[in-house]
Amino acid sequence: LETQAKSVMAVVMDPFTGEVFAMGQYPSFDPNRAKEYPPSLFSNQSISHLFEQGSTMKVLLAAEAVQTGLLKNDSLIHCGNGTLRIGNRTIGEAESDHKYGTLTLEKVIEYSSNIGAAKIAQVLGSDRVRSVLDKFGLTSKTNIFLPGEAASSPKSEQFWKPLFLATVGFGQGVSVTPLQMVSAYAPFANGGYIVRPRILMREMPSQNAERLEVRRVLSPQTVEVMRDILVAVTQGKNGTGIKAQIP
Repeated sequence: LETQAKSVMAVVMDPFTGEVFAMGQYPSFDPNRAKEYPPSLFSNQSISHLFEQGSTMKVLLAAEAVQTGLLKNDSLIHCGNGTLRIGNRTIGEAESDHKYGTLTLEKVIEYSSNIGAAKIAQVLGSDRVRSVLDKFGLTSKTNIFLPGEAASSPKSEQFWKPLFLATVGFGQGVSVTPLQMVSAYAPFANGGYIVRPRILMREMPSQNAERLEVRRVLSPQTVEVMRDILVAVTQGKNGTGIKAQIP
């Protein structure tokens, strides 16, 4: 009610084991009176709904830039005073009054600069950006033990023109499910590992990393840098996520 949102989805997952503690969505329906509700409410949108992930993509690409040594948290990125020209198209910031000049990588994420994120994607190049989508699980199903899971296929070579590369930098042009994004962010909490989401306790093996399908995607050093950056998003003076501060 406070935000006037048309719908809400939430997933709570243990980042170390992949165990999904809760999934919920609004609006929902009463199974006892299902005929009174539109069928569109019957699907589990956390696994079947694809959407452009927007600014959450910026963090994954920044992490890759740090991981590969192409950028550091204090690397300077010129944000074009709010615009970036690519061919005959101009990319702008999400807010018209965001006319940033030169920002550090950390500030690009803290302020959620679209231009800065596009520049990070350009530094990485299309091959590395494609590998980021793959290794963080955004181009394949999580294989959670639930019906109706969706996933976008990898984009073919013909898609990766300069404009598309830049817009993918701030999460446009590629679609994911909420569960995929939760899974992709687990490495920042668990020390750098992707784990497969699981809905049933009987799927949970005991202390067996191989059967948990754990794979490292980020080094501990990169995770430490990115944690500080992520905290700045909610705690920094001009962070775009200050409303998500935990008292």
